[in-house]
Amino acid sequence: MVPLLAPLLDENTGVPMLLGDVLRAAARIVSRQAAVPWSDETRDIVSTLREAAQEITDWHILHGDIQRLSSQFRQGSGTLAAQ
Repeated sequence: MVPLLAPLLDENTGVPMLLGDVLRAAARIVSRQAAVPWSDETRDIVSTLREAAQEITDWHILHGDIQRLSSQFRQGSGTLAAQ
């Protein structure tokens, strides 16, 4: 299970980082395409996208948990090592 999770939660290329990048890009696109001056709704949308991007990106901390779990994993046994 750990080998499957590791690439998904990688601190540089995992899903949280990629989704954060997508959300930030969406905020940039909305901000560039919206009529100026921005309406309150546009301002809220851009702000929400940016906040969501940061929250998702913060999930990269799980990468460290996966690394610690990997170090506890017995090579080839498929079970977690006793502590």
